[in-house]
Amino acid sequence: MRAWGMLCLLLLAAGAQAHQRSTSYSDWQIAENSVQASLRIMQIDLTQVQLHPQQEEYLQRVAEYVATHIVVSNGQQSCKAGNGNAQSAAESGWIRVRLRWYCAPYGGPVQVRYGVLFDGAPNHVNLAVLRSANGQTHSRVFTVQRDTWADAPATAEHPQKVSGFFLLGMEHILTGWDHLCFLLVLVLFATAMREVIWLVTGFTLAHSLTLALAVGGYVIPDTAAVEWLVALSIVALAVENTWRETQYRGHWPLILLALLLGGSALMRVVPLPAVVGMGVFLAGYLHLVRTPDAPRNLRATVTFAFGLFHGFGFAGALSVVQIPAGQMVQSLLGFNLGVEAGQLLVLLVMVPILRLLRNQRREMLHVPNALVSMAACYWLAQRALVS
Repeated sequence: MRAWGMLCLLLLAAGAQAHQRSTSYSDWQIAENSVQASLRIMQIDLTQVQLHPQQEEYLQRVAEYVATHIVVSNGQQSCKAGNGNAQSAAESGWIRVRLRWYCAPYGGPVQVRYGVLFDGAPNHVNLAVLRSANGQTHSRVFTVQRDTWADAPATAEHPQKVSGFFLLGMEHILTGWDHLCFLLVLVLFATAMREVIWLVTGFTLAHSLTLALAVGGYVIPDTAAVEWLVALSIVALAVENTWRETQYRGHWPLILLALLLGGSALMRVVPLPAVVGMGVFLAGYLHLVRTPDAPRNLRATVTFAFGLFHGFGFAGALSVVQIPAGQMVQSLLGFNLGVEAGQLLVLLVMVPILRLLRNQRREMLHVPNALVSMAACYWLAQRALVS
């Protein structure tokens, strides 16, 4: 019973912190006497610092906020900031901000101090690519604890490493409550370790595939639609967990999915054909779940399909940062390994607790299943409104 209570508290915390970890992206061009930066930030993250799309002169406010939270200097002198501008990015739900600084000639190495969103979201990270005047390209993960970068040539004693992106990947999965909730509903009613391994393997292969496709630039997903589909995948598996129980005969799970899909069509979160296709897919899948001759690996197949969306959720925006090919593979390999390590760590803790609950009283598992579905419905509404 104590383990059950701890699990419920964990799920309640998930609803409040689903977007605690947020990520933005920046591309920097450093010349002898000037520095240019292009940033991509999600609108929903800007609300953490009281910037809302409904405000007058919203884009100007965003540009001014970003300009005042980045300090560029060379040597002991601060570079003068020019007029920045912000505009809606091509990807729905994102803002692109362009800035330029003018520096005194021959002042010394350029230094960037980055503080955008850290005042409202201390766990925010910015993935930066910085191109020096000497042609070198650097990758940087700006965090509230690691907010400064200096333009110094890499040496043999300080090579580029994947460790920073490995830790970022671990942090992303461990603080990404939507992905954790998906893992929970995925293994919640699994009765054997073999089943858990089979399901998680399918999920891992799928999100690793789309992670590679997105980072390689082969696919550039609609970030807002992907985030919405990630939340929908959680609801769909939670509905299946209820629907597949033989003693349950109600139809509210199907009604819930129909309402969610109808709402997404009205809000135009995803294109109407995609909504209709998803509805037909889920209806057919839930029908097969309760048939006596359902394919044995049916759920693993659907888990693989949902894992594709989660992979885009991990790395969809990274494909437009234009990281050079050599550094792209190195950095994203570390990130993906970090995600897998964090996922394994979560499962090592989660599976024994679920087994304990299942052995005590199987019907208790419907409580976390319901809590997860409520949290996912909240995320669906939230992501639809900001898309």
